Amino acid sequence: MIRHWIEAMRLRTLPVSIAGVIAGTACAILSDSFKGIPALLCLTFAILAQIAANFANEYYDYKNGIDKKGRAGFRRSVTEGEIAPKAMKAATFITLGIAAAVGCALLI
Repeated sequence: MIRHWIEAMRLRTLPVSIAGVIAGTACAILSDSFKGIPALLCLTFAILAQIAANFANEYYDYKNGIDKKGRAGFRRSVTEGEIAPKAMKAATFITLGIAAAVGCALLI
């Protein structure tokens, strides 16, 4: 069960969101304005936002009939019946809510 959730997170997409944080952190270090907590919050936000987007993609592709069982490529756990659509939708909004909370913490 946990394996299906990890697959739905699509961990191979995370480097794309992390790259921007790394670039921004490097710029902050070079300009002597690096602060660890904001950098960590940005990294956490980027990862959570990417996972929420991946969950949403999985759910809405299933809901709109875009994905079919046995499709080529990486597995879609909702389409294959391994994760309930309601659970994926809830996970999408929970992850997005946590990402928003982390993002709001950056305002402080």
